[in-house]
Amino acid sequence: MGNIAEEMEKEEKKLQEQEEKVEKELEEEENNKSIEDKNKELEAEYGELGTTEYDLEAITEEVTLKSVTDGETVVVEGDNGEETVQLLLIDTPEIVDPSVDPQEFGSRARSNLENLLGATLKLERGNPERNKNGHTLGYIWMKNGSEYVNFNKLLVQRGFAKVSNLSEPNTKYLDEFIEAENEAKQEQLKIWSIEGYVTDDGFDMSVYGR
Repeated sequence: MGNIAEEMEKEEKKLQEQEEKVEKELEEEENNKSIEDKNKELEAEYGELGTTEYDLEAITEEVTLKSVTDGETVVVEGDNGEETVQLLLIDTPEIVDPSVDPQEFGSRARSNLENLLGATLKLERGNPERNKNGHTLGYIWMKNGSEYVNFNKLLVQRGFAKVSNLSEPNTKYLDEFIEAENEAKQEQLKIWSIEGYVTDDGFDMSVYGR
């Protein structure tokens, strides 16, 4: 009887392990499907944005966007765990500084980044890699079909951010960003739609009272 009970216990344990394995495989499959669906949604949302000729595999690492602070600060998770990233070369209207009233288009800039939550992205680190607050400096690359697009630049292109060259020597893509900014200015997109709103120092909310 003892041997039979032991055999039954072993068989039950074996079946339980198999069930757990199947459940884990199904969970992983669902997670992968969710990421794939998310990337398809992003492609549908942003369409053909142009592709990159850079060898991203050599200069980036895969991360997942975990949270968004504002239009230029995010938290990502990769092999190094979670880290706060300040997006290089861009300045967006302020929405989190308690000493400054929320500025127009700031929330919409953040919403653009929130569209990427849960998606598979590429992080390109700056050089130097961190700012004075210890935050990572970098560029976020978003999948666009079989290629990737620089999301920092996209925010400029869509008129949600202006170019900030205060990140020297992190000015690798500065010329491209300035070109994108000039196009947004010409089309008077978002922050450029209000005369005098964009200043050298940031954004001037007083123009809304004129």
